[in-house]
Amino acid sequence: MPSLETCTISTIVYDNAGQPIPNARVTVLQTFKAGVLIMGGPKVYQANDDGEVELIVPRGSSAILRLPISDTQRDTIKVQIPDAATAALEELVSAASVP
Repeated sequence: MPSLETCTISTIVYDNAGQPIPNARVTVLQTFKAGVLIMGGPKVYQANDDGEVELIVPRGSSAILRLPISDTQRDTIKVQIPDAATAALEELVSAASVP
């Protein structure tokens, strides 16, 4: 099976008050391409002390992400991953949907 080209998605995880969440965990639950599940999950990525995190996902796919919005709450969104080497999650979220 050929390896998939990847896109590095970068973001800073913020809480409801707009403060970065140190060491937050962002989870890629599932990844699809052309409607076919290509990566089951979960794959967990941990932010640094400043809330910065990078996710590695296949280019041209759609991914279901779980993001923390507080210490106890999570939000799940579906985003389209561009056919590019890098992207900012903030650019993708405007077109995101709740699965």
